[in-house]
Amino acid sequence: MCDRKLRIYLLLWGILTCLPGICIAQDTDTSTLIIIEQADQFMPGMATHKNILRGDVRLRHDEVVITCDSLEQATERNYAEMFGHVHLIQSDTLHLWGDYMSYDGDSLWAIVRQNVLMDDGNMTLNTHFLDYDVANRIGNYFNHGVLRDSINTLKSSQGYYYANSQNLFFKDSVKVYTPDYTMFSDTLVYNTVTKVIEIAGPTHIYGDKQTLYSEKGWYNSFTSHAELYKNNHITYGEYTGIADTILLDSVRGTVVMQRNIHLHDTVNNMIVEGHYGKAFRDNNYTFVTERALLIMASKNDSLFVHGDTISLRQD
Repeated sequence: MCDRKLRIYLLLWGILTCLPGICIAQDTDTSTLIIIEQADQFMPGMATHKNILRGDVRLRHDEVVITCDSLEQATERNYAEMFGHVHLIQSDTLHLWGDYMSYDGDSLWAIVRQNVLMDDGNMTLNTHFLDYDVANRIGNYFNHGVLRDSINTLKSSQGYYYANSQNLFFKDSVKVYTPDYTMFSDTLVYNTVTKVIEIAGPTHIYGDKQTLYSEKGWYNSFTSHAELYKNNHITYGEYTGIADTILLDSVRGTVVMQRNIHLHDTVNNMIVEGHYGKAFRDNNYTFVTERALLIMASKNDSLFVHGDTISLRQD
């Protein structure tokens, strides 16, 4: 009964004074006003221009609902600050938690701090500092964040999450942990639905018995297929190699190399070059074709052998 009386009081107070419950600023369009729906305690601040609400606080702003332990509401602005167990829900699909949140109903901007958690059903994002563009559904975190989904874990110093496209843009000290690889990168883009990691900067990739480096390409976490297109380097056992394009299939255990291939057997000091090659993980077999060249280097001389196809098999 007390809660019901308080809610009725909030509603009447808003109607009579144009303060909480109905509107916050006289000159603001009613479709964009923050509405206080409930609270256990309400202390109007006529002198301070700041109303204080405590206990089971709930507000609504268009498609956004926010609950918290306590709230300070500006009486002359479409603005509120929330404290303790803050929980923002947008369109019943995106959830955002934190210890503190400021919310501007005019700019549609939320600032969330400490123990921040974002969840859209496909991923969770943990950080301590996040700014959220409510209108465009874009979250910007800084000072480190960790994203987890059903397959991968990604960490970075900075990042942007675009909820509409479900893309994440990671920047600075990016680390990715997948079932097959560990990646260290400067810049990555990740889609939480397709599970495709797009390489957009210098990236080191470490897998079982092989390492790769590339500055442009992508990796599909569902299919374990990767395609690398810029400054590509690969190391497998005693072999090192470069190629303009590298196609990697971790399930089948194959690597396809295209254009300007240069493979170096560091143990036997042999070099194989060509424009198309393929390596097979299970039987340690590699062949190179299209203007294939074998170079066998020694201390005093080198032997050059040209052929239609040159094959290598690890002993």
